Amino acid sequence: MFMYNPETKTIVGPFTAAAEGATKIETGTWDSDVDEHSASANIKLEWENPHKIEKADERFPFLKNPTKCELSPLWIHTLLDALKEAPIFEG
Repeated sequence: MFMYNPETKTIVGPFTAAAEGATKIETGTWDSDVDEHSASANIKLEWENPHKIEKADERFPFLKNPTKCELSPLWIHTLLDALKEAPIFEG
């Protein structure tokens, strides 16, 4: 998984879901109007050295509608490769 900040146009990730129910994560789960009663609202995440891509909206067209961002396998691999090459997130 990744997190996208539409204000700064930055992607940070990758993150791994580390809880039961992780296969039921809804697209757009971490949008600001998330349903806190949804099972996916309580998914715990793990990460190790997440990376950051700035100006991500210029590189990834699927970010034009980030509230329902469901990626194809090709876009998943493309994004993971880009994150691997991006600088480490210093958050």
